Amino acid sequence: MVSEENTDTVIHLPSLFPPIDSKRKEFYDNYLGLYVYKITTFTPDPIDNPKDLICVVIFEEFCELAYIRPIKDTIWTRITGMERVLFDDVIYFNDKFYALTYKGKLTSFDATDPLESEIKLETDENPSNEEKDLIPYKRYLIKSHEGELLQVQRYKDCDRDLNHVTKKFKVFKLTPDESRWVEMKSLGYVAIFLGDNSSTSIMASNFAGCQGNCIYFTHDKDTLTFGTHGPSDMGMYNIESQSFTSFSNIDAEIIAKMEGEPIWVVPS
Repeated sequence: MVSEENTDTVIHLPSLFPPIDSKRKEFYDNYLGLYVYKITTFTPDPIDNPKDLICVVIFEEFCELAYIRPIKDTIWTRITGMERVLFDDVIYFNDKFYALTYKGKLTSFDATDPLESEIKLETDENPSNEEKDLIPYKRYLIKSHEGELLQVQRYKDCDRDLNHVTKKFKVFKLTPDESRWVEMKSLGYVAIFLGDNSSTSIMASNFAGCQGNCIYFTHDKDTLTFGTHGPSDMGMYNIESQSFTSFSNIDAEIIAKMEGEPIWVVPS
């Protein structure tokens, strides 16, 4: 329920998914939430027009992109020319949205005007020399503490129980001319917090107990097993030593009962 004093800030969004027949309803009721992978928003004027936001989502089994501007649109608009290319992440950065495919293609687009919702940039170069036996399982986009666009690649393997186990990370930054990615061998005093719901970059010295040059990561959504194995792949990765520290003090059973994936909360 929403209290009366908060009704002015409530924004109702239309359904992302088309009507379905009764035969598939049970399946969708159980698993539809698993097919909303990422939602990112931007509010051009958060003080005077808090409802005038732009919402971009990665959804459905082919990880497609769609956007909506609630005060102007009544339906979601799929981004032109980007169907079924499997997007890993999307972020608002430097006055436009950037999206990254699972193969490493970076695109940018403007969702403020339907006539401008087309690809503005394509960077096909794969920023890593991928090992033959280990390829990126997931790619993330992050705005760095210094205001640069970063890409983090997460490499995983599976154990005997089909649980995904993270083996390493690689971090890259986009050059100012947006022509290529450059691998970063160190984050310095910066720490990255990584996950499906949210990723962020902070100065570690501003937070007691936080270590710099490290990546803190959560157990991401797993649609292959629909989360049956529960969250287990989370911890901290040190860039310099390439070593892992597990979050042994977190009760995985409690997180497994959460309807959504973990989200990072950083004090402002």
